[in-house]
Amino acid sequence: MNSRFPLYITFCILLTAFFSCEGTPSTKEAHLIDSLNHSSFSLRYRNIDSSLQVARQAYNRVGVLYRQGKAEACNNLGFATFMQMNFDAAEQWYKEVYKLTQNETELLIADIGLMKIYQRTAMNKEFYDYRNSAVRRMKRIREEGNVVSSRHEAARMEYAFSEFAIVSAIYYYYLQQRAEALEAINQISNAETL
Repeated sequence: MNSRFPLYITFCILLTAFFSCEGTPSTKEAHLIDSLNHSSFSLRYRNIDSSLQVARQAYNRVGVLYRQGKAEACNNLGFATFMQMNFDAAEQWYKEVYKLTQNETELLIADIGLMKIYQRTAMNKEFYDYRNSAVRRMKRIREEGNVVSSRHEAARMEYAFSEFAIVSAIYYYYLQQRAEALEAINQISNAETL
């Protein structure tokens, strides 16, 4: 028997243990970041400055292992900076989401945020690129029957679907396409329960 064999087995066990722990934040960190993100999300229409401040706290306090929490913080930061009409900063926050997560809800929110920016800055091609991406994501979410694990997650999904309809309706309205604008707005009342 080779004398290196036990060393090889030990190395494999250590390597497996290392990679099995990768990507798992502590429960305490996850609860803290989730709480901050939830607060930022709930403040978004009541007090944009407070929403921005809480989102910054979440972004700055999240560790490297909780990429999902960081992605949600980026979306909250993108929304707040968009509302302050800082479109360059909002664009950067939304684009960071794509580097952090594969979560369809967070990616959909980033798509819609970028749609809003490109609508306001008259970048029609980019608007349609992200609109098409959002349509594909919503189709995947509907097909997969994305299981929502919390009320907060359900609220974010509902927000994404209704925000998509509103952004689309505004875009069509500005193009004087009244029928398409009304059809987009009616999608909110016809939205399925997720």
